[in-house]
Amino acid sequence: CVVLGIIIGVAITWQTLRGAIMANIKEFASLRALGVGMGSLRRIVMELSFWVGVVGVAAAIGLTWLLSLFAMSKAVIIALPLPLLIVVGGGLIAIAMVSGLLSMGILKKSQPADLLR
Repeated sequence: CVVLGIIIGVAITWQTLRGAIMANIKEFASLRALGVGMGSLRRIVMELSFWVGVVGVAAAIGLTWLLSLFAMSKAVIIALPLPLLIVVGGGLIAIAMVSGLLSMGILKKSQPADLLR
């Protein structure tokens, strides 16, 4: 189940990042036309991936907290030890970073000629 969850998480995050890059392909092409190197563009994509992971972890923390409040109101105890939460949060950020690596191929399509279309 964990492996399947990781595969699905990477696929969904990868497609989301790919869509975000494709939606901004003209901006990436503009940066390339201005002389920004591919290494810098790759760092931008990896930073975007990192922030997607951070937002995902923040959303997961909020939803988990709300779920635990609801469970406590019904006298159900949910045990969420801190080490487990740290591992899961780190895993979510790792999934986002792997998705960013998979999305790098789309940068090759950001040619300055795209600005003329």
